This record gives sequence, C-alpha cells and structure tokens, in this order.
Amino acid sequence: MLSDGIKTRARLPITVTDLTLTLAAPERVAAGGMVAVTDTGPAYDGDYVTFVTPDAGVLDYLGYAYTSDGATVQLQAPDTPGTYELRYVSTVAGARILARRAVVVE
Repeated sequence: MLSDGIKTRARLPITVTDLTLTLAAPERVAAGGMVAVTDTGPAYDGDYVTFVTPDAGVLDYLGYAYTSDGATVQLQAPDTPGTYELRYVSTVAGARILARRAVVVE
C-alpha cells in the first residue's frame, strides 16, 4: 500500500528508449532559396524545422516548416548570407532542440 492509502492493483514494466532522428539538408544553400530538408524525427504535433542564427534562443526562428507535413519539407533559406543552424525543435514537453546542423547561406 502506498503512503496515501492508494492500493497498487497491477504492475507493468516499461521500457524507455532513446529518441533518434536525422536532419538532412545541403551544407551550402542560396540566400533566399527554397531548401529541401529531410528528417526522420518523431513528428510530434507542433514539431518544426527552422533556420536560425547559431546564438538564437530555443524558440527563435527564421521561417519554419512543420515536420508533420512530411518527411521532406521545403524551407526558405535566410536572405542574408552567413552561417546558420538548421534545427529540429519539439514543443511536446517544453521547447527542446532535438537536432541541429550548420548550413552556410551564400
């Protein structure tokens, strides 16, 4: 019996597995151009991929595409050349960056 008076009627083991995903896009893209981004993430409701500056906060974005729109989405690259991050962001249990990779915008 638990301390609050609730009786346990059944027990079941649970297995926790690591979340794995990939985020694929070209290493160099044209400024302002459309970029095909492929992911193998969980595609939870509200998950998205976005370009950001490397020092951006978790919820910052420069345009985005929801991962529920398909395994490959089209995302517009920033208009200003430089080094950016492409991020997979999940908001299912608080905002978290699940994957990131550098992309050079030319």
